[in-house]
Amino acid sequence: MRIQTSNSLILYPELAAESLKNNESDIFIIWSILKKIDTVGSGIVLLSDILKLCEKVLGLKSTYAYTKITKGIGKYWREPKGRNGYKTVGLFSFKQIVVRLSPKLARSEPIVIPFNYFNANGFKNSKNIKNLLIGCVAGRYVDSRPISLASIQENTGQSETTVRNAIKECAFLEYKTNTEKVSVSKNILGAMTSKSMQENSVAYRIQKIEDNYFMIKQLPNSYIIKDFDRLPLKCRPDILSKTVQKNFELLIPARYHKNKNAEWKTPDSKNLIKLRTI
Repeated sequence: MRIQTSNSLILYPELAAESLKNNESDIFIIWSILKKIDTVGSGIVLLSDILKLCEKVLGLKSTYAYTKITKGIGKYWREPKGRNGYKTVGLFSFKQIVVRLSPKLARSEPIVIPFNYFNANGFKNSKNIKNLLIGCVAGRYVDSRPISLASIQENTGQSETTVRNAIKECAFLEYKTNTEKVSVSKNILGAMTSKSMQENSVAYRIQKIEDNYFMIKQLPNSYIIKDFDRLPLKCRPDILSKTVQKNFELLIPARYHKNKNAEWKTPDSKNLIKLRTI
């Protein structure tokens, strides 16, 4: 089925992560929407249109909206020009933004967010937008692989508390818990002994399955974006693909892979079991 994108924003998790690190989530979203609605492709928009967008998306009146415009000068657009009432702003190109942000997150399927999601109605603000981007980074995997809070923190440059609160606030996200069978014993004493020998024993539990006692390890949760469509990887712009590939050596290797039994496994469990999950 063809995904409709005409009335939607295409969000790239790789860029969202970098905008969060730079504390630019609000102006990044404003720029992203402006670029999408600039169907002519001139890159020139009226300053008054940006002010209206700030009010609609961020719930800001013009006085405060000007601070966002100032914040984005030299980052997402040029300084306004023209006479009062007819001032225009030149938006930076997608390529310029990709080059400046230089994303270091592994490639992800683009996220299709309907424009009506950004209808402020007095409820949305910069914090809501920030939470949206954190949620999109957390749920970027379409294969539902586990992702720890520590990884999301590292990806977005946010604190653990901020990440936890953002995930709780993102109604478009759902999560599932993950576990891994580490060992099996015929008696509970053997299983308890194995558990006590683990460096972080609280991350394990003993579960009886039929006549065997399994030591189960708690893995980080998986986060799934349930309300927004996803586009295939081939829809990512070439400049984004090339930049991520150029930064490939800086990327953190994937920590999880599926084994032949379709279970998530990790080679560095010693480090991962220390990571807290929701």
